[in-house]
Amino acid sequence: MVLVDKGAPCSVVVSGAHPTWLERHAAEELVHYLRLITGATLPTVSGIPDGMNAVVIGRADTNPVTAEAVHEGVLSLSEDSPGWDGFVIKTARRGNRDVCFFGGSSDRGTLYAVYWLLEEVLGVGFFRDGEYIPRSDSIVLPESLHIVERPVFEHREDGLLAYSAKFWGWDEWKRELDWKAKRRANITWPFCGTGEITQAVLAEWGLNVSPPVPPQEPTLPERLLEYAHRLGIRVPCHLPSGSMPGVFWEAFPNAKKLVMQWSEYAPYTQLHPSDPLYKRFMVDFVRHYRERYGSDHLYIAEFASESRILEGAENVQEARIQFVKAICEALSEADPEGTWLPSSWSFDLSADDPGNPWQANWTVEQVREYLDAATYPLVVWDTWSEEAAKYERTEFFYGHPWAFSVLHCFGGETYLLGNVKELVRRAHALGEKPQEVGCVGFNVLPENSDYNSFYFELAALLQWNPRMVQLDEFVSRYCRLRYGARYVEATVPVWQQLVETVYGEDSGTVKIIMDPLYWFRPDLRLLAGWPEDDERVIPMWKRRGEFIPKLRRAAELLLAAGNLVGENNMARRDLVDIARQWIAERFNQALIGARDAFLAGNAGELARLEPICLRLLDDQARLLASWPAYRLSRQVAQVRDQYPDPVKAVKLLHVWCNPVEGQESVPLRDYYRMDLDELVADYYKPRVAAYFALLRNKCAAGETTVTDEEFDAVYTPVERAFIAAPLCPLPDDEDPTDVVQDLLEDDKT
Repeated sequence: MVLVDKGAPCSVVVSGAHPTWLERHAAEELVHYLRLITGATLPTVSGIPDGMNAVVIGRADTNPVTAEAVHEGVLSLSEDSPGWDGFVIKTARRGNRDVCFFGGSSDRGTLYAVYWLLEEVLGVGFFRDGEYIPRSDSIVLPESLHIVERPVFEHREDGLLAYSAKFWGWDEWKRELDWKAKRRANITWPFCGTGEITQAVLAEWGLNVSPPVPPQEPTLPERLLEYAHRLGIRVPCHLPSGSMPGVFWEAFPNAKKLVMQWSEYAPYTQLHPSDPLYKRFMVDFVRHYRERYGSDHLYIAEFASESRILEGAENVQEARIQFVKAICEALSEADPEGTWLPSSWSFDLSADDPGNPWQANWTVEQVREYLDAATYPLVVWDTWSEEAAKYERTEFFYGHPWAFSVLHCFGGETYLLGNVKELVRRAHALGEKPQEVGCVGFNVLPENSDYNSFYFELAALLQWNPRMVQLDEFVSRYCRLRYGARYVEATVPVWQQLVETVYGEDSGTVKIIMDPLYWFRPDLRLLAGWPEDDERVIPMWKRRGEFIPKLRRAAELLLAAGNLVGENNMARRDLVDIARQWIAERFNQALIGARDAFLAGNAGELARLEPICLRLLDDQARLLASWPAYRLSRQVAQVRDQYPDPVKAVKLLHVWCNPVEGQESVPLRDYYRMDLDELVADYYKPRVAAYFALLRNKCAAGETTVTDEEFDAVYTPVERAFIAAPLCPLPDDEDPTDVVQDLLEDDKT
């Protein structure tokens, strides 16, 4: 079937007389990308004109041409066939013309059909950091094309993104939501906070709280919520914890309370779930939320997640059960059609579980009691399934529905990481029918999604259908869609090197920290098993020295792939990422060597390694300055209208994970760590220099120990100086390709 011939359209797009918004959007997207490929614009019509092939978009309910094909048995398409968000793409001969049908069991299924053809048949690549558009003046669809797809998982959430989205506006968010639709995610993390709704509820109760003033124009969260709904993406309501302002306690002095603390911040007081006011508040909160934002009938609510209870619950498990009962009763009254989405992140089943390091540990029996107490439909999101796999330790949550949920990274874990073989293995191990073990969803919940496109693209395919994913085939597919078919042979070896190293068995994880060591305050342990001792870590650090020549080889192979890096921005980004990882691995090995030299009293080796470490940080800062996304000044520009002193706010965020001065919590220091040019040059490098100066002085005195207080004394001035200093942009006029080539050449000498 010919769609375009030598730049001339040979087909029309038929979207029906009364298409839904999503069907119109699907038609517009198809026309848009076909125009990008060929330069030709296919006309969009409501009926098929004589003498033209036709692309028919929509369901039988909305498109008469589709309805006729279904009635005649040409097309099998209904709410149940293929079902869920499934879709059909089929070519057929109708009279004297060729027709290609795009239809879904839901409207979003129709959109998925369009994206599937563009990607899997025509070779368009959709990525968070860009798109690849193949060029051709003609498009001919394969003869007898018939594709039927149905997702294995009904629920497919993408994106916690707490740290990626910190500085986003409408344009960044819209691009992200469009990418989610292209990756067939049908749930996203909430946009709307709880403060305004809480304020409205308390004002309605007659408390001395000013009701929120309705904005004259839609707020950013409201615009995002509307656009997500248009794309068929559901947005859960995030219920508040029950933390209340002082006026509440003045009005209800006898209300039961819990005193909580998160990290080292000031304790806060929240309403006890056993108090009748708790249920009343949650019912009213849901009612106000639905009146303002509508409802997707999904609710996120956690009890004491990541917080410890200081007062108000001598028996923590009893308080947990009271929470479950109160939430279920409130939701049953406020929204009988809804589903509660509890997260296993709260179920810290071992002492070294970073999901909740401050709260009393759960036992598997307590998890079962907690879930069995629910009287409202629920789906457990098993956050961190790829490593913690709590579904295994709880016998698939004892028969309750659950969703395999990939965490992958915290906010600052922005280096190349993720064990892709293990992710595929776990997804395949769910079996042909995951529903038989209660698995009804597959979620991807990273705190930061701006990095590791390779890992997240793999997760998105597994999210749709694990059975269609084999790692070797995925590598080839990834290269084809990211760089184009003509570069597959040259680039597959690049990614094979990365699969063997940073995306292999010795990859870092949420628990196994393999970050660049300059991101942290260096000490004499150098994160050997942080936060707890782990026998796996020290051997892994030693083995990661073997990454260095392979990462260098990956960069060389990418540079040698014809003109790819010169013509493809995503390839240039990949080159920068490979090179910065290569620099980081070399730094890590040098710093570990320096630490070992100090412990051995070897002043000569310590002196030899100091300039190597500092030079590598200079190289890293230079490389990062050559790529716009890795400049600290870019983040500052994004928040210029949000803070009185945007430079200080961004720096505080990177040092203390909080843009407000004075809000310091030691466990959160350097949580939002990452490779940005001035962060490396003006913060990490001076801190490493202070480390070497301290070790040199100690070594000269014949000492091989350093106390935490001595480290603190040299690092605190560095941190304060960085926060107080003005922005000092580095030169940014170099091409990253030239920088990488220079660094590779310098390394030879």
